[in-house]
Amino acid sequence: MKARSLLLLTLLLAAVVSVLPVGAVQAAGTTVTRKPLNYKTLAGTDGGQPVNALKVRDQSGTADNPLKYVSFATPGKTYRGTQDFSLGSTYKASDVTGISLRVNYKGPARSAQAWVWKLYDWKAKRWVKIGDNAAAQSGVWKLLIFNAGTSPQRFVNAYGKIRVQVSSGNASGNAKVDFEALQITVEPSPACAVQENSDFETQVIALFNAERAKVGAAPLAANAKLAVSSQRHSTDMACNKFFDHTGSDGSSPWQRMTQAGYTWITAAENIAAGYSTPASVVAGWMASTQGHREAILNPAYEDVGVGYAYKSGSPWGHYWTADFGAQP
Repeated sequence: MKARSLLLLTLLLAAVVSVLPVGAVQAAGTTVTRKPLNYKTLAGTDGGQPVNALKVRDQSGTADNPLKYVSFATPGKTYRGTQDFSLGSTYKASDVTGISLRVNYKGPARSAQAWVWKLYDWKAKRWVKIGDNAAAQSGVWKLLIFNAGTSPQRFVNAYGKIRVQVSSGNASGNAKVDFEALQITVEPSPACAVQENSDFETQVIALFNAERAKVGAAPLAANAKLAVSSQRHSTDMACNKFFDHTGSDGSSPWQRMTQAGYTWITAAENIAAGYSTPASVVAGWMASTQGHREAILNPAYEDVGVGYAYKSGSPWGHYWTADFGAQP
């Protein structure tokens, strides 16, 4: 049966975004602890203590040292604020199999005032409640433990950021937080083997430049960094059996380009699947009415990287990515 062939284009005109690099993974089943990088009050007030006050659990019982905790206050309005955590560069979102939030809390019992903790779902673009102060007694320090539940990868964005929200249900009392930390379980997936073909990639660039010459556009220069970003995405699609500009880790095309070290002022990405030769995929893009041809011929683009991956048993077999860009 003849393989199906698909095309997709994303045009990008946006500010440069910085991305944490992805480094080597470690043994499966590792649990790592991450402390908050910052906290930000969006409604209500806070005590102004440094974020470091949230990093050490040193209050218990009825102890009350204001230098050792951060207070979240409700002077006439409910409190709402966020804390940012980083997974770090060693792991990626797809490695995450579990997230647990630990909070050392002192404040009202839930019957008087509910304090709620949520995680941000970057894919669904919404907050998800993971727990509240139901287990706490009024005025006594209590270590609260909240589990994120299923699909914890959704709470980690392409930069490795995890965002927590804390909020009060009313304005009748304040919360004190002495410690806040994420326990993250990571199980890196084994490497996926695909067939790459650098000759195919070179041929595609030559075909691009032949088409550009017909309309008087300058040739595209092969860029090693764009080659990395495009190969990463073709391999990702082949290994994870999908076809989309959004990577399996939630990354966008421009995030992948930036992560590969390419600084751009304008950029575009063409992807295709099911085409078995350079000539066929370029012909498919050139015949497209959805902007693929325009990306190839656009004189604003100066650089290009092409990634090809083949994996037997994947839905379309052959996967192609072409990343176009111009640098400042």
